[in-house]
Formats: sequence, C-alpha cells, structure tokens
Amino acid sequence: MASVARRFLTAAVVVAAAVFTGCGGDDGAPAGGGGGDTGTIKYGLISAFSGSTASWGTAEKAAVELGIEEVNKTGIKVDDTTYKFELLTYDSAYDPTKAASAAQEALTKDNVQFLENLGAGTVAAVQPLTERRNVLLICACGGDTFLGEEHLLTFRPYFDVPTSLKASLTYLQESDPNAKKLAMIYPDDEAGHTNAERSEQYARELGFETQMHFIDRSTQDLAPLMTKVLNGDPDAVDVGPSPEALYIGIVKEGGQQGFNGPYIFPDVLHFETTIDATGPKPLQASLSSPCQLEPTTDVAKNFASAFEEKAGMEVQWWAAQNYDAVRLLAKAIEEAQSLDTKAVAEVLGGDAITVDGATAGGAPSLSYGTVVNGLPRAFDVPYPVCEVKGGKLIQATTGS
Repeated sequence: MASVARRFLTAAVVVAAAVFTGCGGDDGAPAGGGGGDTGTIKYGLISAFSGSTASWGTAEKAAVELGIEEVNKTGIKVDDTTYKFELLTYDSAYDPTKAASAAQEALTKDNVQFLENLGAGTVAAVQPLTERRNVLLICACGGDTFLGEEHLLTFRPYFDVPTSLKASLTYLQESDPNAKKLAMIYPDDEAGHTNAERSEQYARELGFETQMHFIDRSTQDLAPLMTKVLNGDPDAVDVGPSPEALYIGIVKEGGQQGFNGPYIFPDVLHFETTIDATGPKPLQASLSSPCQLEPTTDVAKNFASAFEEKAGMEVQWWAAQNYDAVRLLAKAIEEAQSLDTKAVAEVLGGDAITVDGATAGGAPSLSYGTVVNGLPRAFDVPYPVCEVKGGKLIQATTGS
C-alpha cells in the first residue's frame, strides 16, 4: 500500500508459498500448543531482493516475518497437530519471467499449497501455474482481472487503485471546485491498462474531463509526453500505478514546463525521495491515497515499531498488508481445520474471518470482504488522503 514512510502507502512485488510437514510431539509443540503432534508450513516469499525495486523486498520480508512470528507464538492448530510457519525466500527482481521460474520451483520442488503474489506485473505469469495445481494464490497487487468466479482460489490483500484515485479526486473537488480537467498517465502494460479503465470511469462519474496517456514504465525522456499532456491544459495530473522513477520524472519534467501540481498519487508516494528530487514547488497541493501518516490503532502502532526495528527503515504501510495476509491465512487454516486449499478458500473469502489489521495505518475487522467480479476476494480497507502543503505532507482526510 502507499505508505508515506509514515509517509508511504503503496505497491510492490511479493510471492509467498506454503507447504506442510509433520512430526511427532517429542520435538515439542509451539508455545501454547499443549503437546501433541507438530508440523511445519513452509511460507515462501518471492520478492524483489535485487534490481531497482530491491527496497520492496526488504520491506515485504520484514512484514511477512513479523506476521509469521506472531502466528508462531501459538501456532496453527489443525486436529491434533500444531503447525508453525517457516519462511522461504526467492528473488524475482520484479521480473515476470523470474517470478514464474521462482513459482515453478516453489510449486514443483517445494510442493507448496499456498502462494502469495504481490505485484500486478507478475500475477499473469504466476496465476496459470497455481491454477493448474489447485494452489491458493494470494496476490497483493493492484487490478481485478485475476479475481472472481473464474479464479476461485485467488485473493487480493491489497487496496484498489481506482478506488484510491476516487478518494483523492473527491477531496480535490471539495478543496478546489474549479478543478475540472484531469490528465491520466498510466504504464503501458497489463498493470497500467487493468487499472486505467475503472480509474477513468470513476473520474468521469465525478464530473472530470479526462485525457488518458500510456507510456512505457522505463521511459526516461519524458519531455514529449509532458508537452502533449500539458497542451491539454489539465487542472491535475494522475500518475496512476507508476513506479517511483517514472512519477518522479513526470513531476520534474512537468515543473520544468511550468506545471506546478496538483499531481494525484493513487498507488504510491515515496514523499521524502520525491520532494528531494523535485523540490517542493511542483508538488504543491498534490494528493496521495491511501496515505496514513501515523498509526491509528494499537496493532498498527506495534507493527510500526517492530517493522522499523526489523527492516531498518521507516514504516511502509503497504507492507502491513503482507503482515495482515499472513495472519488471516493462519486463522482461515485453523477455522477450516484443513490444509486443503478449497476448504481454506471457502473460509477465507468474505468477512467471517477477520483480524485487527495494521493495513492503512489501522484497519479494525480487516477481511477479504470486498466483492470483485462476483466473489468476496479483496481486502476492505480505508482510503485516507494526504496533501502536500508548504513542502510538507499533511493528513487531509481519515478515510473513515
């Protein structure tokens, strides 16, 4: 989620997986297990541990480790066996080909039953592999084409980019009623196109005149794009689910051509990095959602403190979704009293299984309660909005 380092809430790339082994009670049950048999559920994490998005892997691994540590305090009790998660990691470098290879290794070599994928850029490479083997796929990524009745075993523990944009645009209408024209810049790939259609629909429903532009996410020379964008005389520019390097380039080039915001960041705003690169003027009045500057619940406060110690960086609230996804999966396995993926999926979907989540800086009763394409398979999260004023990021709405 876009965290904004207490300031960023956003997107990234992860894949996690699970397989179990059993052993006798002589090895000792997890704390609170009360004896009996014990077992291990291997939880594999495929993330960007190298390349330009390696910081995502650092954050995601820390969040998953915190979720596993919490689950393992009491273990996961299925019949007379108490299971613990064991973390395995794989490097995808946020490359679909490498993610597919890693998933293939997890499914065939490690024989996993539960696989979590974070990243719209990799889900299309991973999902066909999981579906062929009836593996439960948890994709913490934007978009919705991979969810629904055609994909019964797929879940999304991640916020919705179009809904996030809608939250920011609603606030923009209230703060600046004269804003009518919206330029939209989205990556020219599956992730960009998946989110663009509904994002543009929501913007038009709110009364905005839209201009959609697609661009390769690796583009460095942004002068031609921004010339075309600004020729449309927009009142605001939505950067969509663009990676950090791309949206920083958009803001810098826009400033050089005389556009001084607002920009809308519906997926990510690494605020300190961005303002250091662009200066404060081009970002004035820009908006980010979901953005929560400070934790609002005890669970979120404890997560923030533990995350900063483990990861060695300020809390990134998007990573809290991975922490919460681990905890929800453990509860669903225990409730289903089974490691059969279809049985677990039946319990996990909807709002029967909840956790007091750290997602979005604090999301009580968090569940997969949001219906997408006919099935409850996505996190139901708040969408607080932050605004840039005077070179600082401030909390504009609470999202409640």
